[in-house]
Amino acid sequence: MITCYNLSLEYTPGHKVLRDISLKIPQGSFHFLTGPSGAGKSTLLNILSLAMQPTQGRLALFGKDVTYLGREELPELRRKIGTVFQDYKLLNHLTVAENIGLPLKVIGEPQHEINDKVDELLEWIGMRQYHRVKPATLSGGEKQRVAIARAVINNPPLLIADEPSGNLDPRLAKRFMYLFESLNKMGTTIIFATHDTELIKGFNHPVLDLKEGHVREVKAAA
Repeated sequence: MITCYNLSLEYTPGHKVLRDISLKIPQGSFHFLTGPSGAGKSTLLNILSLAMQPTQGRLALFGKDVTYLGREELPELRRKIGTVFQDYKLLNHLTVAENIGLPLKVIGEPQHEINDKVDELLEWIGMRQYHRVKPATLSGGEKQRVAIARAVINNPPLLIADEPSGNLDPRLAKRFMYLFESLNKMGTTIIFATHDTELIKGFNHPVLDLKEGHVREVKAAA
């Protein structure tokens, strides 16, 4: 599913954020990604979600080298990747329902089917009454829930989540973990970045630890 070959990234010459990262993440696996603040977790996730290109090295997704794809080739691949960003990236001119349903609208799914799936997810995240609400009026935790719902609505083959539980209380964070677990059991490959050690301990998944630009896999948390 994901293969990195000597992947590095530097924002300024001579100052590498990521250093010669080589790893393989099998299809259908679930990995936590940890590391101290500033270690480069978001940078690595941005590369894996095709939002950034590495300075050097190669990246393969879905069995294809995607390191230096042309702009016209990126949209089709990105539609296979669900992404939860730390800053949500909700569209403020759209309602909550429209934000959640956007990935399905992009691929041309019929509106009545989009409505049904959005309704189901809004019920699940406890925001059934928020259909017509705009993101600017939501709390951080509510925005996070909407962002997660949008990322999972089309059952993507790959889900990349950057601190998805960061603005959720422990009870809700665990509830969303069960959603991610269900997706994983249906075949979605998941990379879940988090600082929440208690959450990691509650689930038996391998952990990728990012420190000083290098990644190492440590034993399963549970």
